[in-house]
Amino acid sequence: MLDFYGIKLLDENKGKVGHAENWRERFENLNRNTQHNLGLTRILKCLGILGFEHYQAPLVHFFHTETLVVNRGLPRVKRSVLDYFMCSVLNTSERKQLIRFTFKMFEPKYEFVWCLKRIQMRF
Repeated sequence: MLDFYGIKLLDENKGKVGHAENWRERFENLNRNTQHNLGLTRILKCLGILGFEHYQAPLVHFFHTETLVVNRGLPRVKRSVLDYFMCSVLNTSERKQLIRFTFKMFEPKYEFVWCLKRIQMRF
């Protein structure tokens, strides 16, 4: 399934992922067909339910990096990454790390509304 999204598994134990050879073509497809965002959310949730939690955060982090840091042409995936992908991560400490990373990279900061203002101020 990762190959369909232009992603490959780099480290099976840690769940680290990176670009597959076909990533440009697949990213264009992801950006053009937003129904894949729902599929990715379901995959992330299933990973947690089926006991593969260690794959969730690295995959979400990959999409965070692609949409917030390097902006590789996935503007129509960004909202799903922030609103749904991150919420799918079951491990609380990994989810908190993702929130911190997101807040750090998100611009403009005043538009970051993923959490309550009092929680946001801690970051």
